[in-house]
Amino acid sequence: MTFLHIITGLPVAGAEVFLLRVVKEGAKRGHSHRIINLGSETRLARDIAVHADILNLDIRKSPLRGALNFFRWGLKWRKGATIISGWMYYGSILTLLIGVGTKAQKLGHIRHTPILLENESWRIKATIWILKYVARNFSSITYNSIQAQDWHENFGILAPHSRVIDNGYPETDISVLEKEYDVCSPFTIGAASRNHPMKNQLGILRAFARLLEKDPTIKLVLVGRGTEKLAKTSEFLTVSSQVSLYGEVNNMTEFFDSLNLFVSFSSWGESFQNVVAEAMARGVPALATDIGAAQKIVIDDTCLLPIGDEEAFVVQVLRLRALSRDKIAWTSYRKRCHKKIMQDFSIPRAYDNLLFGD
Repeated sequence: MTFLHIITGLPVAGAEVFLLRVVKEGAKRGHSHRIINLGSETRLARDIAVHADILNLDIRKSPLRGALNFFRWGLKWRKGATIISGWMYYGSILTLLIGVGTKAQKLGHIRHTPILLENESWRIKATIWILKYVARNFSSITYNSIQAQDWHENFGILAPHSRVIDNGYPETDISVLEKEYDVCSPFTIGAASRNHPMKNQLGILRAFARLLEKDPTIKLVLVGRGTEKLAKTSEFLTVSSQVSLYGEVNNMTEFFDSLNLFVSFSSWGESFQNVVAEAMARGVPALATDIGAAQKIVIDDTCLLPIGDEEAFVVQVLRLRALSRDKIAWTSYRKRCHKKIMQDFSIPRAYDNLLFGD
């Protein structure tokens, strides 16, 4: 089988990393995957190139040349494609454009939940409106949470078929769980996301200030594109002695392994909190705001935080901090986190569902 994927960029983000895993799983099965990336070559694009043919158009740098190459290679690669697969809003629309007149299945993969349309940029708003009127031309649209599916279908984006496909994760090495845990070392909380109001880093910093009043030894690490700019905010200055801002990091495995607890405190826009599952796959307990598929990912409802509830953040961090002081109980809890992700969200199952149906 041959697949043509269209995506507007390949930063290290949830949907993009999932595409890499899809491509790697397909290579194991002898399937051919080709990717047209409208963005520039990135580290993730180079990782994909190991397993698939990829064209990086860098269309922002050269719009005319990029557009011409998109149609040139899109029309060439679509000839042998069994499935043409568009990622997120822009990629989905371009899939319909390049797939006109072909017998290939046309899939749109939407991995985002707007919640409120006014929170989105004008480009995203326009694209969502376009999708409303062209969705019937897809073979199927997939979402990564029932909340995302409901929002888009209530808006009027109605394809002939639609379904929820969870993100998938490869088997991970859990030798880190066997290491002796030092209960005397500082308890470290981490969060990973780009600097954007949707991700609510300022809310994390405010909640962390309240947390330090209860336990001044806890540390916080924030990583992600643009997070270093938080150093100029009043919220950071209040807690700067206990907070590290690292910006974008290259090795997320090392980051997760340095943590005792991971937190996602987003206010909107999450469908499937990929970084939450990534952390848990490494045996790092996680808290997440009750958005999208969070309830499916975390261990239980005690790990769900109401949106913007800084007091709940403090209470649940302190609960897990107390649990961490019991080595046996803490190791068992971490193993439960890992096991849940490996059992519920395997990449082979996600691959089958994503490309062949439930």
